[in-house]
Amino acid sequence: MNQDSAVSSANFIWYGQSGYKFTTPSGKVFLVDPWLDCPSNPHKDEEWDRLGKVDLILLTHGHFDHSANTPEIAKRTGAELVTVTELADALVKYLDFPTSSKIHKGTVGSVVKVLDGELEVKFVKAVHGSSIKDPASGEEIQAGEPVGFVVSMKNGPTLHFTGDTHLYDEMGELAQDKIGISFVCIGGHYTMSPQEAAEAMKRIQPKVAVPNHFGTFPVINGSPAEFSTALQDLGVQIPVFEAAIGEESTISIP
Repeated sequence: MNQDSAVSSANFIWYGQSGYKFTTPSGKVFLVDPWLDCPSNPHKDEEWDRLGKVDLILLTHGHFDHSANTPEIAKRTGAELVTVTELADALVKYLDFPTSSKIHKGTVGSVVKVLDGELEVKFVKAVHGSSIKDPASGEEIQAGEPVGFVVSMKNGPTLHFTGDTHLYDEMGELAQDKIGISFVCIGGHYTMSPQEAAEAMKRIQPKVAVPNHFGTFPVINGSPAEFSTALQDLGVQIPVFEAAIGEESTISIP
């Protein structure tokens, strides 16, 4: 997607875990894996009140720390949804996602244009699982394949969201997307460790890396410091941006 300026910026709030709120250059708002109730967010009690308008939600998979707040956000805002077909169907069937909201369904390799063409979203591979819990029975419902996203933004940088994933052989193919900012899981156990995440960045070669999915629970104990050290050990000179949870951040990409 062509950009009209030599420098482009991403403006966002990190909710903690893998949740983000972005504002596009034209003022559109999209969320990625929004968990407004994330316990590591010191502003979590304020997030619902300051949510404001939301035009679009991107969901990588169904686990509660990524999708739990999505139906309520869509009810409040009328936001459209981008996710895999099975998860979209499960959200409607079991979690009362509003059928009045437009849903853009896909699978790995799919590309959808949304927000009047301002965003182009490509579904990319993730190695993980995806399920939601039926509140009526307590049963775990399988919700299709997990994914990551590459988001090309008009007059903004190309963004990459790993979602929850382990390192996989084809990850280097994402280098062809010329990613400006990669939002990368580093916590370990359920996802890449800091060392695996560093290897992923070596292959993908984004201009900036933003670590996430760490520290929320004891088992995901990878840290940004370990991630930065692992990049240095690999000889990878990619800047690491440590976002503050619940605060506004801006990253400019030349």
